[in-house]
Amino acid sequence: MIPKLLSRLDYESWGRGLLGDFLKAGARAAESAIAVMVIDPKDFNIYTRKVYLVLGAVFLFNGLRAVLHYISEKPLPEKVVETTVRTIESENRPPVTVTTQKETHKETIEQKKESDT
Repeated sequence: MIPKLLSRLDYESWGRGLLGDFLKAGARAAESAIAVMVIDPKDFNIYTRKVYLVLGAVFLFNGLRAVLHYISEKPLPEKVVETTVRTIESENRPPVTVTTQKETHKETIEQKKESDT
């Protein structure tokens, strides 16, 4: 049951959202590096290693915070559900035309709630 469910999850969209949030939050590190250069241009300017260390550290911490927030909001990818609809059309004479359509949509996975006992 579990392996079958895991194979039907939409990992691509979930992974893109996770990576996108990491990069968006990490990109805010450039603003922080600029602010540090404005506040202390003597020690932190574009030619010193310190500003790049600050930039990298802030990028990682902002990105990690965004990833943890994303996982808390969306711990699992959505479930992909495929439904097959068969329509039989006939005008009261043979042959019968059978049309098959495959519909795909995504649903959130219901989480089991623990009862307070």
